[in-house]
Amino acid sequence: MAVLSLPLLNHKRLSLRHLALTGLAFTLFYIIYNSFLPPFYPGFHQPPPHRRPPVSWKSNTRPEEWARRAQAVKGAFIHAYRGYEKFAFGRDEVMPLTNVPIDNFNGWGVTMVDSLDTMLLMGLTEEFERALPLVEQTTFHLNDTLHAPFFETVIRYLGGLLSAHALSSEPILLARADDLGRLLSPAFNTSSGFPAYAVNTVSGQTRGPLTAILAEIASCQLEYLYLAKATGKKEHFDKANHINHLLESAALGTQYGGMLPVRWNLTSGTPWDGSAQLSVGAAADSAHEYLLKQYLLSGKTDKASLEMYLRTTTRIITSLLYLSPTRHLLYVTDASVSPTTTSPSHVFEHLSCFLPGLFTLGASLLPLDNLEELGVNWDDIIDGAGAGSGRGASGKGEYGLTREERARWRKVGRYNLKELHMWVAEGLGESCYLMYADQKSGLGPDEVVFNSNYKTSTGSTHTGGNRVDGSRQGSKGRPGIGWGVGDGDGIGEVDDGKWFDVVERWRRSGGRGPPPGVGVKKRVVYDDTEKSMGPYPGHARDYLIRKTEYLLRPETIESIYLLWRTTGDDRWRERGWLIFEAIERESKTPTAYATIKTVHTDPPRQDNSMPSYFLAETLKYLYLLFMDQDLIPLDKWVFNTEAHPFPVFNWTLTEKNLFGIP
Repeated sequence: MAVLSLPLLNHKRLSLRHLALTGLAFTLFYIIYNSFLPPFYPGFHQPPPHRRPPVSWKSNTRPEEWARRAQAVKGAFIHAYRGYEKFAFGRDEVMPLTNVPIDNFNGWGVTMVDSLDTMLLMGLTEEFERALPLVEQTTFHLNDTLHAPFFETVIRYLGGLLSAHALSSEPILLARADDLGRLLSPAFNTSSGFPAYAVNTVSGQTRGPLTAILAEIASCQLEYLYLAKATGKKEHFDKANHINHLLESAALGTQYGGMLPVRWNLTSGTPWDGSAQLSVGAAADSAHEYLLKQYLLSGKTDKASLEMYLRTTTRIITSLLYLSPTRHLLYVTDASVSPTTTSPSHVFEHLSCFLPGLFTLGASLLPLDNLEELGVNWDDIIDGAGAGSGRGASGKGEYGLTREERARWRKVGRYNLKELHMWVAEGLGESCYLMYADQKSGLGPDEVVFNSNYKTSTGSTHTGGNRVDGSRQGSKGRPGIGWGVGDGDGIGEVDDGKWFDVVERWRRSGGRGPPPGVGVKKRVVYDDTEKSMGPYPGHARDYLIRKTEYLLRPETIESIYLLWRTTGDDRWRERGWLIFEAIERESKTPTAYATIKTVHTDPPRQDNSMPSYFLAETLKYLYLLFMDQDLIPLDKWVFNTEAHPFPVFNWTLTEKNLFGIP
């Protein structure tokens, strides 16, 4: 047997060698093919390259522990609101370090009104009933020298009253909302019909510059649409409808690429000449948010808003999303744009952290993997001239795209949009969380600026801004500027860090592993030496803190809540608990909660402010995050930008005839 087996063994070795060589040749051919040949034939829609199974990571935290955590948040709300009741009831806000009231939002009790629906969701009926008499007595009058800031008054007061009415059916709340909507209406008496910055509710006089900020002129439609539905009054519907008309019919040239810019002319109702800036931060955030939410609120019938949302999110994907050089953190920034260039600032705002929540909301409630079901054609989205785009059926909108940008949009259309939007949501959500986790305080700064050093195709380096997270002079700990060098993630080098370009490169190389910027990242916490001298080798954060304050803002918690509700991934829930623990540890005062001046110091320093949105938004989203019961189903309610939920509705035939709805 041994003699007979020898030739067989030699033959087997020969066969294995041939098989190995054949396999190697096939592998090389596959790599070359995917690296150098075009990924698509013209018009061919390739299936998405990477389909991950639904995320369903479950923590070991038991249901009774989640219930305890929800009660802890409820206790935090009671602590904050009782401090307000004791020292500032009926005034706008309480200053938590000095226990002094302050009237910084018209003096009508903004903390009380902003908190009404949170009380109802938490079952705090005694607090709610104590507030009602003050609401009933409110006239919303101002003396001649004061003006109500339109945007803040609408989202906090009008939104708070409408939401509390929707949850409680208390007639006085709707009556006061109707009064306020009417008293604010002179703000719309501009040449264009966009609302002025501020208005006196007695005289009707307005105040503010002729240059308007997008967020302040296009974030009232939800409130006025729902006010029209609740009251049956056409005058309220007309206010929202006219703003939508102006946005839909605006001529957005090649520099804007289908996305609403930051600055607008109040006289003409068009984008401000000579200023082309795109942003999802403070100057624009809620306007983009309301494109999707108007579509959802009105029973998914407002197709023009849907198409503007799809254009906006596509422009964000192709032009405003970037990856950091070393950690490959996905972030969104603002940019100055021209028909041929995009110049990003690489500033990442806490306010922009609403965006992962918006993307996951759209991906979960819209059939983005089957646009035909929405009655949407991707070519019409690109052209901006199809039925239902531009100005609805009239198609008056002009959405210019450069040839290069048009090609990028066509590439976007070849992806499964639901999956692509979820990659954005998860990657951005991870970065928003890490802004908290990277700090010893556990609280996130208001703004950071990311390292914009990248390696070019020639191997040289260029920078789009000041050095960030600089290390010791001559140290090897300097943040890597080679794209993907030494990270082993297969991303390779890109010239400017645009996320979609990196995703395309990843897809063309086979789409192995998680998409770029998606997945769990390690936190990077600096010790005292690193803070003064720079990071140790391999310990770069990729960003510099630009504004050190933690202002009790809700955006990261909002997105964490929406990511958990839409994916079922308990990792988000656990992260929310870590943030709440940090708030309790660092922000709590004997009578309320305080904003933080310095999240990067140990200990952080408190500041003398407790914004009303802390009770309206931050604590509300934390409570909903820890509640197993789905108190506000996302397919039945829509949150305004101040976290006030409105019920989804459909226009009746009578309302359509009265309001002139097609």
